[in-house]
Amino acid sequence: MGQGLNNFRQRELLLTSDTIAIDSLSIIPDSFVLRTTGGKVISSSFYSINPAKAELVISNHLMELYDTLIS
Repeated sequence: MGQGLNNFRQRELLLTSDTIAIDSLSIIPDSFVLRTTGGKVISSSFYSINPAKAELVISNHLMELYDTLIS
């Protein structure tokens, strides 16, 4: 049997800057989910994604609340 296709990656992100490279390749625009280290999903109204550059831009509000998030 062949293996299923799964591009899911989970990564811990240290919030040291408001713009973070989240991958070395482009990402599928609606495939990104940001969570707290406790697993709570963060609303996309608190961040934006540049899919072509695979960059995450985090709001100042999130930077004040968290130092680490999970993508």
